[in-house]
Parts: sequence; structure tokens; C-alpha cells
Amino acid sequence: METVGSMGGLMGGYGVYRGYGGAIGAMGNLGALWTLASGVPPHRTPGPAGASRCGVGARGVEFDWRHLQMGLDSNISLARHVAAAALLWASGRHDLPPRLRLPLGGLLAAAAYEGFLTGWAGQALGLGPWGALGLRALGAVALGLGALRLLVPLLPPP
Repeated sequence: METVGSMGGLMGGYGVYRGYGGAIGAMGNLGALWTLASGVPPHRTPGPAGASRCGVGARGVEFDWRHLQMGLDSNISLARHVAAAALLWASGRHDLPPRLRLPLGGLLAAAAYEGFLTGWAGQALGLGPWGALGLRALGAVALGLGALRLLVPLLPPP
């Protein structure tokens, strides 16, 4: 479901950026809300099912590795969203060289399906939670470096 939200966010964000209204603008709002809601999903927070999940892990002076894992996961998601936003911004540029359009489309598709691809690869390789986190980090780094590689030619000369 994260892929659907990411794809809707990309398409709707492009529509809002280009000034389209109607269904495309609504899709942008839905994608933005979906992205915001995916930052703090209730199924990723530890604790009993009926307990209040505000202040996760703040009930004592306890340490649990899953809190560290959740913090790293949120930082990886933030880096991925920033890279996707930079790619979306680059797709609206009128001075984008034609030779960069195909790699940009590929990176946008990779940004939209990154959750699906890393989940599939993690299951195919039989990775545990830390291995899956490392795979997500590698995907976010690759997406960020690809976005940087595409955006450097668009910068004005110093």
C-alpha cells in the first residue's frame, strides 16, 4: 500500500506543481497525507495492543534495540522522501536535457516502488529485520546519489 501512496503523491505532486486542479490536485493532497501518515504508522510502534502509544519507549529508563531500529528507519524514510521530492522537482524543469529524461523517469519509478522492491528482495534473500533495514538504507542511498547525479547539471554555474 505504500507504493500506491507514493505513486499518488508523485503524480499528484506533479499536478499541484504544474497548477492542475480537479482529480490530480486531490491526488496530490491524498499522496501528501499518505506520506505524512506513513511516517508514524501505529503498527511499527512497540507496546501492548491496547496501550496508549504516545511517548513510545518513554515509560522508563529502558533500552530496546527496536527503538534504535525505528529511529534509523525514520531517517531512511526521510532521506528517501527528500530524494523523491528533488526528482519530482527536476521533472518539472523546462531546461532538463533530453538525455536525462529516461534516467529521471527510472529513478522516479524506483522511488515509487522502492518499498515493494526492498520488501521483495528482503524476503527473497531471507534477511532479518536489521538486514532489511540495511537494504532499505542502500536503496535510499542509491536513490539519493542518483538524484544528486541528475541535479548537478541543472545547477547554475558558480
